[in-house]
Amino acid sequence: EFNVQVLTTGHWPNHKVYDLALPSVMAKCVQSFNDFYTANNNMKKLGWYHGLGNATIKGTFGRRVFDLQVTTLQAIMLLEFNDESVPNIPFQALTERTRMDTETLKRVMHSLSCGKYKVTKKISEKTGDAKADKKNEKLVQPTDYFIFNDAFTCQMRKIRIPMASLEESANTKRVEEDRTI
Repeated sequence: EFNVQVLTTGHWPNHKVYDLALPSVMAKCVQSFNDFYTANNNMKKLGWYHGLGNATIKGTFGRRVFDLQVTTLQAIMLLEFNDESVPNIPFQALTERTRMDTETLKRVMHSLSCGKYKVTKKISEKTGDAKADKKNEKLVQPTDYFIFNDAFTCQMRKIRIPMASLEESANTKRVEEDRTI
């Protein structure tokens, strides 16, 4: 079940538009809604801002089922792990399959594998330097691999997985510039 909110852009700030390759399940729903909307509103243009949406995904971890409240970008990544024939997915493969830029993908995968709720596992190459390996434990690198964390457990059934902001508004240099104007 999908819920779509249609907003006009007249009084909204500009947001980044992501040209993503959606998983087939999501692509079918988007196409279905596009067909419905254009049939009823032939004078209006429909645009998709995947960076602003959210989704609730039912995730099965072992015998437990959780409702994961995630952003649309996180949902796209989680759906990439539905193919059980691929045990681990390289970072580069995720960028190619979804067409997501590297910095955005790093933030998305960090939220899913290094945050409070680790629904995926990050596998990094060990350098042999314990200090560097400890530092890289919390960073997502383009050389990392990711696997589905089937051992994930949590006391709650409904989990909200936060993600770092994709906007650069928190940039201290930009804040200083805005304050001087």
